[in-house]
Amino acid sequence: MGQTWKEMTKPMSLEEYADSQVRDNLDQPMDLSALAEPPWETIYATVDPNRSLRDDIQGRTSVYTQPAIDALRASAGEIPVERYETAGFLVPRSGGGYDMTPPIESKPFSRLGRHGITESDHVRLTPPPGAQFGAHRHIAGKNGFADHINTGPTPYGDSGLLTGVQPIPMATILRRSQGAGRGEDQFGVHEIFNGRLRFRAPYGTLTDEERDAIQKNRDEAQSKLYK
Repeated sequence: MGQTWKEMTKPMSLEEYADSQVRDNLDQPMDLSALAEPPWETIYATVDPNRSLRDDIQGRTSVYTQPAIDALRASAGEIPVERYETAGFLVPRSGGGYDMTPPIESKPFSRLGRHGITESDHVRLTPPPGAQFGAHRHIAGKNGFADHINTGPTPYGDSGLLTGVQPIPMATILRRSQGAGRGEDQFGVHEIFNGRLRFRAPYGTLTDEERDAIQKNRDEAQSKLYK
């Protein structure tokens, strides 16, 4: 390896130093891991500094790892596209990797929508044993990535499994019926970081309307995590 700037024993311009570093590192392996994943946009819930989080929530962190995101993308096709929300869970294999496993129980919050189509804005899920990450599909054309925090059995929207005894990050899979990315699976993830709820999705995935709705919903869900 080349010398650092502080180790130089003779005068050298910054341009000459930069050139020397390039020459010294030509034979070094390049770390391209940062290029494999597009940058993500993160929406954090607003935290009230004047209130204390519940004891079980303080310091809690449960996030989607990159291997889990890769497994989700590879196995998303195993979660069917229906007229109601469907779900699955990533369970680690003994030899490494994950299997996409259906929930033990799935109860959609259903209603009769336009044109007599049954729709579900929320689904109650019971994870299978060993589940570490969850995923569910939103209905195409139904509010995009934004969840429905005031419907269904929990007051946390799609962040509900992050608030239990064993928190599980929940991914949202969306296949848009129109616009950019039409017909392709898009992914976002609901997580908790140091007691603060958040939603992440690759830049360019969210619309302005979805972003505003997600921020509002995360704020409301966070407000229910105080003592």
